[in-house]
Amino acid sequence: MSPRKPNEQPVLELKNIHKSFGDRQILKGVSFNVYAGEMLGLIGPSGCGKSTILKIICGLLEPDEGEVIKRSDEIGLVFQGSALLNSLTVRENLAIALQRRKLGKAEENRIISERLKMVGLEGYEDYSPTKLSGGQQKRTSFARPSSMIPRSFFTTNRPPVLIRLCRQLLKIT
Repeated sequence: MSPRKPNEQPVLELKNIHKSFGDRQILKGVSFNVYAGEMLGLIGPSGCGKSTILKIICGLLEPDEGEVIKRSDEIGLVFQGSALLNSLTVRENLAIALQRRKLGKAEENRIISERLKMVGLEGYEDYSPTKLSGGQQKRTSFARPSSMIPRSFFTTNRPPVLIRLCRQLLKIT
């Protein structure tokens, strides 16, 4: 990763985030910054709030207190589960991440093929997620946000293959 520029603002700031479900407080005062090109892995025991933080970042949950500041939509999230849509093919699941870029079909297919090759799933474009192994589903879920060429990645898992792929992807952006 290259050194930060003076006065560079983070692409994401979490400030004093709190979240409870009923009387169970999951997050208490979570704060951090993430800068372009950084990769963040959330590590901790089951139930400590890793997925809750990701859901707050992407807007699926609102914090009870605190502030989330996003200065980019180019943030890739990889959840513990694959979060693939079984009614769509692998190609269609990856195309979801490209919708904002308004690409032509040929360019979209090129990016999808490139990302699937990067995760070792070349030739699986037309497969249903239900026909993939658990590991293949996880790699497809990683390829989806990587197809939009994010400035930062967030994941609650850290298998070595995903860490290596994150580093590889962030070098090409």
